[in-house]
Amino acid sequence: MMLVEIVNTSGWIGWLIVIVFGLGMFLVVERWLAYFRASSDMRAFQQRFDDWAGHQQWAEIRSACMNAVGDLKELGAMVVEHGHRGPATLRSVLNNHVDAVILPRLRARLRELAMLAKIAPMLGLFGTVYGMIEAFGKIAGAQGQGVDPKEMADSIGIALGTTFLGLMAAMPIIVFLSILQSKIEAFTIALEQFTERSVYHVANATKPLPKK
Repeated sequence: MMLVEIVNTSGWIGWLIVIVFGLGMFLVVERWLAYFRASSDMRAFQQRFDDWAGHQQWAEIRSACMNAVGDLKELGAMVVEHGHRGPATLRSVLNNHVDAVILPRLRARLRELAMLAKIAPMLGLFGTVYGMIEAFGKIAGAQGQGVDPKEMADSIGIALGTTFLGLMAAMPIIVFLSILQSKIEAFTIALEQFTERSVYHVANATKPLPKK
């Protein structure tokens, strides 16, 4: 109830901050879901892939990766598809796919999320300045007759309320964004390691990989 009162006291600037916060949290949820889809069953698939590739069971890899969810499975399918072209070509194909498709897909809308995290406190600061200007304007317009405390409280309420809302909106967005970025960086390293293991298995394969 108190938070609703603060928003109402902050006026249109407070509601604008609420909208920014809502957009930010929507993007946070959407990006986290995208990350979980991309990294689905990551460790278990890495172990199964190493076992299958070590025994050169390429058909099992193809079957497991077909219509499966997860970026490692996507790369696994490409290993079977392009492995017959040799280790060097395979490394190039996998690295290009990671750089051109997977990472842009994971990092999509992170800039917009960071922008919303910056806009929220800036709106709070704008509301602070706006409220103080309004308060001093009422003092200047009183012309020695005194200022109604209620009118002053309204202006000061805008100044303080928008500052509070701006900080409160920005902090969770920044925290979730920082955690997500660190997760993506760790996943990027996992993709690079998977690429190198795939190239190693193909380079040491004694059975020819299937062609399309």
